[in-house]
Amino acid sequence: MKGDQRGKWIGILTAFWLVGLLGGCADEGPTVAQATRTTASSEGLRIRYDVAGQGEPAIVFVHCWSCNRTFWDAQFDDLARDYRVVRLDLVGHGESDRGRETHSMAAFGSDVAHVVRELDLKHVVLVGHSMGGPVAVEAAKQLGDTVVGVVAVDVFHTAFEYPRSDAEIDAFVAPFERNFVEATTAMVNQMFPPDTDPVLIQRVVTAMQQADQRTGVQAMRAIFRWSRDQGAQSITALGDRLQNINGDPTGQGEVRSRTVRLIPGTGHFPHMQKPREFNKELRKVVAEFAQYVN
Repeated sequence: MKGDQRGKWIGILTAFWLVGLLGGCADEGPTVAQATRTTASSEGLRIRYDVAGQGEPAIVFVHCWSCNRTFWDAQFDDLARDYRVVRLDLVGHGESDRGRETHSMAAFGSDVAHVVRELDLKHVVLVGHSMGGPVAVEAAKQLGDTVVGVVAVDVFHTAFEYPRSDAEIDAFVAPFERNFVEATTAMVNQMFPPDTDPVLIQRVVTAMQQADQRTGVQAMRAIFRWSRDQGAQSITALGDRLQNINGDPTGQGEVRSRTVRLIPGTGHFPHMQKPREFNKELRKVVAEFAQYVN
């Protein structure tokens, strides 16, 4: 009898343990299978991208200057549970081909547009971090009504003052031409609050150090020229279909536009520093854009 009771209690405890284990997994959600594919740019250069999930609107993630598509790991895996998600390496970055003659925001935008058309996506939200913001805006111009909204991450309505004159741009870019690795390392280290996990900082620094210098220098000039010559009118043209999620290192940041949401305690990489908080805000924005899906 004692043996039967012991077996009974072991069974009950095992059941509770399994429920707890499965419950913990449910909080994180099931892993969604992804496919890695390749398409071609307008010049015939290979563009590498990942796709996963189902659900509209589709979300396309665009990485920052000298970065790659893996910087969106935490968003890609999470949002894939409810939406079709895509992330790509722009030409000259990550696993995509190098060799483009002239890099510009419009050319990068065409990379995004090629992937969207390849997948025959009907309703899309473009999410661009840093340089990816202007790239997403340019892609939206090319894709027209397919794009129901753009989310810019820590690029518009921030405290950073872009160089404007050609002389100012030349002066900013010069250190990257002289020693790309050194200049990139110094810049990236300034983009995080002091209490940031050093492992994260090193991950970002290492990836950006390994970026293609020619692409990086050209792209940096292109960002500044786009901001000076096209930025204001391009942002205005999108109206409320452009929303912003920005870092707020001190937690006391100024909201510079009604379209801005801040992630306290984060610097230039809010989606990597506090992915849970960032994803929560991103989901809210995507849900708002979903009203434009017919």
